[in-house]
Amino acid sequence: MNYGDGDGATYRPFDAVDVVGHEMMHGVTERTSNLTYSNESGAANESFSDINGVLIEFFLGTVNGFGGVSYPADWWMGEDLYFSNNPSNPTRGIRNMADPHIEGDPCHYAEKITTTSDNGGVHTNSGIMNKVFYLLAVGGTNHKDVQLNPSSFTTVTGIGSSDAGKVSFDADTKYCTSSSNYQAVANAWVSAAKNRFGAGSVQAQQAFNAWKACGRTPTVTP
Repeated sequence: MNYGDGDGATYRPFDAVDVVGHEMMHGVTERTSNLTYSNESGAANESFSDINGVLIEFFLGTVNGFGGVSYPADWWMGEDLYFSNNPSNPTRGIRNMADPHIEGDPCHYAEKITTTSDNGGVHTNSGIMNKVFYLLAVGGTNHKDVQLNPSSFTTVTGIGSSDAGKVSFDADTKYCTSSSNYQAVANAWVSAAKNRFGAGSVQAQQAFNAWKACGRTPTVTP
């Protein structure tokens, strides 16, 4: 695998922990679900890689880089590539999983971008599933769900990044297929949570809730 060495002005070398983890996960996806790299299946493919990159950051914790610079774990993707960022408080990155809107990406299915560029917007529409994972790990609500359903919006109770990561990994490697769209991927997450943690478990129910909050209500009973 080859990573760019940056330009010495805007970009640091492209071997940031989350970027490397992201690219490695593409290999796992290719050899398991083999999600087609276009449209919704491609967006899920990208998101599974973002999830893996962030999980590796959280697993490692703060990493000390060249010159004694410390890089703490966070919900940004690729934030450590930018010289302009304070690593302890980044203001930009490639994507933000906690708030995809920061980088102009959707966080709800109703906001999905329809385009013929970028293989059907795989890097943009990944924001929808990135938000699903964030909600499953941390908990909370989705602003668009609140807007669309002001009296019946969904509140997600976070199960922690470790359990959320297990659900995500199993969904990709055991339940998704190459043609899975976001509805099928939502079902895969609930099935994965049920298989690992049990039917009716908190993890299964919150996987259901996280996808519902982001606009794709699973048809699999948690």
